[in-house]
Amino acid sequence: MLHVSKLDAARRQLETAIRLYFNDSDPVSIHTLTAAAYNVLRDINREAGGTKLIIKEELIERVVPEYQKEVRRKLNEAENFFKHADKDPKGVLEFSPVLTELMIWESCSAYFQLSGEQLVLAKVFNGWHAVNNPHLFRLSEDQQRQFRQSKQEIEGMSKQEYFRLYLPASESLAG
Repeated sequence: MLHVSKLDAARRQLETAIRLYFNDSDPVSIHTLTAAAYNVLRDINREAGGTKLIIKEELIERVVPEYQKEVRRKLNEAENFFKHADKDPKGVLEFSPVLTELMIWESCSAYFQLSGEQLVLAKVFNGWHAVNNPHLFRLSEDQQRQFRQSKQEIEGMSKQEYFRLYLPASESLAG
């Protein structure tokens, strides 16, 4: 018998999604695991009275009320498509994994806020994501310079190469 808390289930799903992500595995499976972890973390966070998550709570609240349902449906579209076939058993979805990366990023943050534990895999993912998406973040001049330097260091490196190089380094820092 395995006893698993909701927070532990979210951690396992998130870590598995990150490993699959860095191994260029199936984007549908990565999204499904990420969405499951995200939703569990969102619900635990809500119950704990934490700050609203950006993607599925704060963003929707910022949308004009008459379009909130449509935005929520769009944000959940892939997740629901991959889990259910009751309404559209022959459906086809054009899927872009960009939302998956943002959900992994926010899930890593939510997990840390809820548990106080900085996951090694989250550090590796956040490093990769930040260096490859600096335009998403408000950065000081010093941070911008550091990102440019980091980007040069990993220029031309695949996700798998980055993972193989930075996972052991992150593990040694955590231990």
